[in-house]
Amino acid sequence: MAAALTKISSSLVIVLNTGKDENGKDTSKKLNLGAITTIALDQDIYDVASAIGNILNYPVSTVQKVDNSLLTNE
Repeated sequence: MAAALTKISSSLVIVLNTGKDENGKDTSKKLNLGAITTIALDQDIYDVASAIGNILNYPVSTVQKVDNSLLTNE
């Protein structure tokens, strides 16, 4: 029997560079956006994250797409 993968949800995480702490270490903040359609194209998600980044007070450090899937045995 083969395992089957079914995407059940996706979310977008935008990591913002908020500066440096008192020791000079980079600090960041995460912005989590859930309920992204599982069929959204990666480029479209990146474009949305970039547009959101343009209106925030901090620069975007990274963009993460988090997929949650269900594995079943078929």
